[in-house]
Amino acid sequence: MIMTISSAQKISWLIMRLLNCCFFKFRVIGQENIDQLKGGPLIIACNHKSFWDNFFLDYAFTFTFPPFRYIAADWIFKKWWKVFVVILGGFPVLKGQGLEVSLKTPLKILNENGIIIIYPEGKIISEDDKIGEAKRGIGALSLWSNAPILPVALKGTRGMRRRKKVEVIFGQPFFAKDMITPTAPNPTIEDFDKVSEAVMEKIKKLYFS
Repeated sequence: MIMTISSAQKISWLIMRLLNCCFFKFRVIGQENIDQLKGGPLIIACNHKSFWDNFFLDYAFTFTFPPFRYIAADWIFKKWWKVFVVILGGFPVLKGQGLEVSLKTPLKILNENGIIIIYPEGKIISEDDKIGEAKRGIGALSLWSNAPILPVALKGTRGMRRRKKVEVIFGQPFFAKDMITPTAPNPTIEDFDKVSEAVMEKIKKLYFS
């Protein structure tokens, strides 16, 4: 029997619950902002601090929340442990091939009422006092799909030590179209950039609050 993404994420949730009891001081802020969400389409946009970010995000949602898919760096899928990434819902982003090609898979998932986790910075920013700049992809994905965006800030996910404080902070969902004033029939590069910047500003406010 092949394990589904939903089953794998539920197992991950249970493991994180055990780790939380033993090692972490885990706290969710802004729970009211996700209580209203029942599923997709939805884009979860979050800052990226460590390899553990997906696991903490998964744990912050309820056990019965629909499964996530998340965008991962393409080099990961050249490693032997890529099977675990795939089982947990990961898929590669195809860099250097244009936005239409790179975002084909996440757009398909969103059009099927799925949930996507994306790290707008495009890489891990390990410094605790720093949030990176957003890449253009989050702007294009949100405008092309018209899916709501849930901004999230993660704190303390880098480094594993006993009783470490970890916070997941949820902001209010919003739509990318509300961040721009259209100047053409279709979204422009400038629109993508403006939305990307707006998303990252919301994440920064949550992180440094």
